[in-house]
Amino acid sequence: DHRDLHSFPTRRSSDLFEYAKQGISLGADDYLLKPVDVEELRACLDRMEERLHEERAMEREQAEMQQSLISMRSGYVEQQMYRFVAGELPEKEAEGIRQIFGRETSGAVLYFQAEDGWKKEQSQSDARFFLREELKACGSVVLFKPVTDRDALVGVLACGRDRLGALAEAVPQAVEAAEGKTGERLIAGMCCLADVFFERLSDLYQCARGACLRHFFEPEKRLLCAGEDRPFDPYQAVHLD
Repeated sequence: DHRDLHSFPTRRSSDLFEYAKQGISLGADDYLLKPVDVEELRACLDRMEERLHEERAMEREQAEMQQSLISMRSGYVEQQMYRFVAGELPEKEAEGIRQIFGRETSGAVLYFQAEDGWKKEQSQSDARFFLREELKACGSVVLFKPVTDRDALVGVLACGRDRLGALAEAVPQAVEAAEGKTGERLIAGMCCLADVFFERLSDLYQCARGACLRHFFEPEKRLLCAGEDRPFDPYQAVHLD
């Protein structure tokens, strides 16, 4: 790696200035005279090794700090999204998030859980990716982990009123695709509403969550939906399959 070359000792002979100048241009930190003294060479190599260890330690520390910042940023986004669906976000900030979804005023809130808990730590992130990939054809979708239940995934999908019916087919297909890729068995709750979707987002969230949790009372039903005519009563949810 050329980044390590600056620590490699250079030789110089009679033309001291030219060798020193060339060494500086190459980023050399040390030099040796010929004939080389063994102890001096050993000391030079020890210094070189120490510098390399320090540089690599610094690189690791910087990488860890960057990852930490990414995680903090991701956590902040998820916290904001949860506050958005819970109706706790100030209007100015909420309006900024609504712009992500465009001008659509209809949509669905989705709530996903692994039936037996996530078997692998990476599975939840993978499931989020595959669910998003399958659902984005239906509209603008954001999936996040709610701060109240880090083992769940919440989806907010905004679409045209005419696309709501297609969700009944798209969500089971998305769940099946995510299961096939992750090896996890998923359950899902969904609640849709036309025209005033964002105004009732908090109710839709609670309804979708309730529909998902209802699985534990009716384990044969893994995908539950509250119909448009009764969108806020999870105990009136109907099975989509």
